[in-house]
Amino acid sequence: MSDSPTSNNAETTPPLYAEPKRRSRAFQWLMRLLPAEFRGDYGTEMEQVFAEQREEAARSGDTLGIWRLWWETAKGIFTTAPAEHWSMLKQGWRRSRPRW
Repeated sequence: MSDSPTSNNAETTPPLYAEPKRRSRAFQWLMRLLPAEFRGDYGTEMEQVFAEQREEAARSGDTLGIWRLWWETAKGIFTTAPAEHWSMLKQGWRRSRPRW
C-alpha cells in the first residue's frame, strides 16, 4: 500500500467531488449561454451561490444532492437564456426603430 497522496484517491472519490477546475469550467460554459450583459450583472453572484451550494452538498456527502444541484442549475440556465436573449433583442429593436 502506497502512502502517496494520489494512491487510490481516483477510485474512491466520486467524480462530482473531484477536479474543481473541471466543474468550474462546466459552470462557466453554462453561463456563456446567457447574454453577456446578463452575465455582467448577475454572473459573479450566480457563480458564488452555485459554489456555496455545491460545497455544502459535497460536505454533507450528498451525491444525489450534487446531481440535483447540477440538474436544477442547467435547467434554470437553459430556460432563462432564451428568455434573456429575447428580452435583449426586443430592447435593441425598440431602441433602433424610427420614432415618427
